Amino acid sequence: IVKIIEYVRHHNPNAEIQINTNGSIRDEETWWNLCVIGQDKLTFYISVEGITQEMHEVYRQNTFLEKILKNMDLVSQTQSKIRTQCLVWKHNENHLEEIENLCRDHGSIGHRINVTTRQRNFDKDGRIYFNNRGKSGVLERSTLKAGQDVDGYIQVDKRKYVKKDEFEDIDKIDQKLFRNKISCEWGNMNHMAMDYNGNIHPCCYFQNPYHKLGLSSITSDWEEEFNNDELIKNYRHSENELNVFNNPLSKIIKHKWFTEVLPQSWNVKPNIQCQAQCGVCKE
Repeated sequence: IVKIIEYVRHHNPNAEIQINTNGSIRDEETWWNLCVIGQDKLTFYISVEGITQEMHEVYRQNTFLEKILKNMDLVSQTQSKIRTQCLVWKHNENHLEEIENLCRDHGSIGHRINVTTRQRNFDKDGRIYFNNRGKSGVLERSTLKAGQDVDGYIQVDKRKYVKKDEFEDIDKIDQKLFRNKISCEWGNMNHMAMDYNGNIHPCCYFQNPYHKLGLSSITSDWEEEFNNDELIKNYRHSENELNVFNNPLSKIIKHKWFTEVLPQSWNVKPNIQCQAQCGVCKE
């Protein structure tokens, strides 16, 4: 990863680089080297789900809060930036302000909360039972619902909430939210994701089921419906053209699939993954 960041900085010193991470791996030297190379163009998005290790690891398993906070302290001594995020579950929903304050105390310059919209994996009562390091436990979906007003936060897509005071023009955000039938990261903010093969996808919500990542419990019916969608078929047909090893990124983002096929699908029949993850914010 250090060499990747160094490569990007060499070829485009003005490129903004974002790394989404649990913040709980690598030694301090690696983190320091990343920051030295990335400087003020590098931003880490770090996930923190609790104010104690016990609370944090119910969902964010096999990560260690103490190490995360130490790594945040190190980054905060450099020009690189830290922003934090917290997935809201039943076990931490009454500690959201404390979690944010903890993150701010360790260098976070921006914080958001994410209300999960996941339907699969959970039983009908909204629970997942698990065993972690010899201990059994349960992960329960939050009583907060996606689209529900949250004090002090503004909703920026179906599931993400960001502190209101971080936005100077809230009306502008509202316009983005309701411009389309769905609130799409690609459509609203021109965000994209690149997979390990160099394929460019509109977001990770699209990317993960495309590669069957993290969906071991997915039903065959859901998988068949996803893969038979005309949007997905069209993408697979154009996949070689949407790969950075075959075309420059500047050409890919102007491809018909991104400029016409994907936006048109929002108003006709959105892919089930688009509907589930980026549906209209306030239903």
